[in-house]
Amino acid sequence: MNSNLALIFLSCFLLSCGPGAGDSECTECGGGLLDGYLYKEVTVEDLASLAEIEPSVNIETDLLIIGGGGAGVSAALALEGAGLTVHLATKLRLGDSNTVMAEGGIQAPFGDNDSPRRHFADAYVGGHGENEPNLLRVLCENSVDTIGWLGKLGCMLDRNKDGTFRLRSGGGTSVPRVLACKDYTGLEIMRVLKDAVLLSNTQVLEEYAAVELLDDGEGQVTGAVLWNRDEGNLI
Repeated sequence: MNSNLALIFLSCFLLSCGPGAGDSECTECGGGLLDGYLYKEVTVEDLASLAEIEPSVNIETDLLIIGGGGAGVSAALALEGAGLTVHLATKLRLGDSNTVMAEGGIQAPFGDNDSPRRHFADAYVGGHGENEPNLLRVLCENSVDTIGWLGKLGCMLDRNKDGTFRLRSGGGTSVPRVLACKDYTGLEIMRVLKDAVLLSNTQVLEEYAAVELLDDGEGQVTGAVLWNRDEGNLI
């Protein structure tokens, strides 16, 4: 049995129920996720039996996405129609993520004097050359199409009276390139992504925190251990 996984099983095994009974916590299960549970005494027999535990498979899937924010949900939607069984696990409710906190806007080269090449140059300089060039190139070359995709999902970004996008200047931009929805751009983007994934074939696991990744012994990830925060068990 994987030693880290044994620690997780041990930590959860040691917990005794009692909401509000104390302030101990299971650090292996994600810090304060289990606040209010107390530890109980463990015997040598308990530890011996724990060493024999082999994790069982509760859910089989072709692809497990961990994280229910903008990136995770977008990945799930990109796989729609691929013929794969997809599960998405998020430690909170779907959409409770950093994405909703993004107020400033999102960039795409829609301006007449703008281009993906110029977008790339600005972003590369803004990142002090520490960017991963290939990833940055993909982002800049696909940003216009991505905004169009979000629009088809119902995302309502600010527009001018003639229907064109209202472009604003932003940090590091040499031309106006920032699109926004008032001051809650991330919330608007997450709204449409959440609605879309709930209508898709993706199986969403809310309140499931990932506590351990499993591998085949050769570095290939093959699964995960998830903590169901509502029911207080591992899957």
